[in-house]
Amino acid sequence: MDNVVDLKDYGLARAVQRVQSPWRERFPDFLTARTRLADLSDKTLLILARLEDGAMTWLLDLIMTALDLGPEGGFSDLDAGPKMRVLDAQLFFVDQVRWECLRRLGWVTGFAAESYPLVDLILRAAEIKAGFEPPFPALKETHADYAEFEWRRKIDGEQMIRSMIPAALAALGQRI
Repeated sequence: MDNVVDLKDYGLARAVQRVQSPWRERFPDFLTARTRLADLSDKTLLILARLEDGAMTWLLDLIMTALDLGPEGGFSDLDAGPKMRVLDAQLFFVDQVRWECLRRLGWVTGFAAESYPLVDLILRAAEIKAGFEPPFPALKETHADYAEFEWRRKIDGEQMIRSMIPAALAALGQRI
């Protein structure tokens, strides 16, 4: 009897396999096909959120590796289509990392990283992003600025949430 292989699961497993080495060189957190941002340590999350110490370039390379788009440093050699896919995945991923920082502090809820594995956020960035409207999390009712957020949500709710990122990164940094 032949085995049936789910191509999505197979593609995810292969992508995780490809990124294992660069991931282990940088972070102590174990990475599997099921690892979500919520499973990462505060320290790892903060490094990814702050984009310090070459994290932006490293993340670009990690995304290219996950997407199987060639060797490290080959971003500038990509055609326009794949280049845009990498940039879109990178921006989406960084947003999810930062939303996770806000979630850990108990400030927000309702964003893709709460449900999807880390590598899936890269591989299926456009598809996952399209499934989330609005593309930013909601402020929790327990937050002091909730009433203002509700009032501003449709006009500039995303800007209000984004303006909280520096304070969230500082607060998470103090927890470490």
